[in-house]
Amino acid sequence: MAFALSLGLVPGSIADAFADHYRSTGAVRADWSAAWRNWCRREPQFSSRKRRDRGIVRNADGVSEAAAELLAGIDAYEARISTLGIAA
Repeated sequence: MAFALSLGLVPGSIADAFADHYRSTGAVRADWSAAWRNWCRREPQFSSRKRRDRGIVRNADGVSEAAAELLAGIDAYEARISTLGIAA
């Protein structure tokens, strides 16, 4: 979330698209944090696409439950590798 905000992006819809994409494809990434940062960096390429909110329930930050779950997993991953002394 913080990375998306640092780029001036609204993380809610971006996180939803990120979560939906990887859940729908079943793709696995070696580094989910890097995948999220790359997704955010590429967002301007795709920002011309109009995303419609199709009744998705969002939290106060504008993030859907599914995206919040995925982002929590990324946070847990980063915390875990940090305790192991590995840079994310």
